[in-house]
Amino acid sequence: YEIASGDWSSDVCSSDLFPSHDNASSKKTNGPTPIQLILRWDNKKLVYSTRETIDPEHFEMDKTKRNYQRAREVRMFPEHSELNIRLNWFESVARAVFRKFLNDNDNRSPNPRELKELLDVKVRNASEKQKPSFFEFFETHIEESTKKINNETGRKFAKGTIYSYKSTLKNLRDYSIAKKIRIDYDTIDLEFYHDFMEYLTYEKGYSNNSLGRIIKTVKSVLNEATERGYNSNLTFRSKRFKKLAEDVDAIYLNTKEIKELFELDLSANSRLENARDWLVVGTQTGLRFGDLTSMDKSCIKENTIEVKTQKTGQVVVIPILPMVRQILDKYFGKTLNSLPKTFIVTGK
Repeated sequence: YEIASGDWSSDVCSSDLFPSHDNASSKKTNGPTPIQLILRWDNKKLVYSTRETIDPEHFEMDKTKRNYQRAREVRMFPEHSELNIRLNWFESVARAVFRKFLNDNDNRSPNPRELKELLDVKVRNASEKQKPSFFEFFETHIEESTKKINNETGRKFAKGTIYSYKSTLKNLRDYSIAKKIRIDYDTIDLEFYHDFMEYLTYEKGYSNNSLGRIIKTVKSVLNEATERGYNSNLTFRSKRFKKLAEDVDAIYLNTKEIKELFELDLSANSRLENARDWLVVGTQTGLRFGDLTSMDKSCIKENTIEVKTQKTGQVVVIPILPMVRQILDKYFGKTLNSLPKTFIVTGK
């Protein structure tokens, strides 16, 4: 049995109120029966409990009558007027929640889960604290990323990705403290975007490419939070909430310069000598520093280096060129993989 208010033409949505009964039985039930609010839009459907009940005999189902899908005015059910006011309220709340979602999300219609969560907040007074805050989810996401597989690549998250997550979270917290503002799903709008970019540019001194990496990470985490139903604010998907980038000058060494650097006597400064050797190995193999430092001695073959790269997960085979061979011989027996000692760059 349904109580319809008709199409919401501006929302492309319609609502019904429906006294549910056992679908397994073709017989109508008597006695108190739950009334369901049924919402339909864009080929989607949500059945939402009003927690109201009615005897089906007291429910108007004749579409030709004015009170179609409302409690009937009968002597045996004097509370019909109060119940109908309550049912009207349910429909008006659903209409308002649906419209607000459209306004807040660039006219994108919600999915059933999103609409149910918003109705719970309005109708059930559900606490927003039942879901993790943005910072809490960000921390959890970082922790999970150290253990799970990246769905996009089918491989573990690279160490660089984890580092980017941690760095971005720190920048967000620093910004929150410096500006004395709350950061959560509902506050991450275009105003936040522009102010955060200004803070990172003028107070942190970041380049556009660095800003782009930070915004890319924020959008990635918000996407995950949205998929899990924690976030319904989709401003971050706006074209104006964009990842910045800029052209950079590519500085490189030619073969002659690399050879001169390799032959430079740095024996008086072991730290510089170690760093120089790493640079030469990098230029002669084309490997990222993270791939080089993760290699063990099994990666060093007779005439080649074989390593599984962190970014692509593919195994690459690289010939050992003369300068690399001399460096391997130089550190043989001094380090576990015959490569220069690793070092840590410290800073702010």
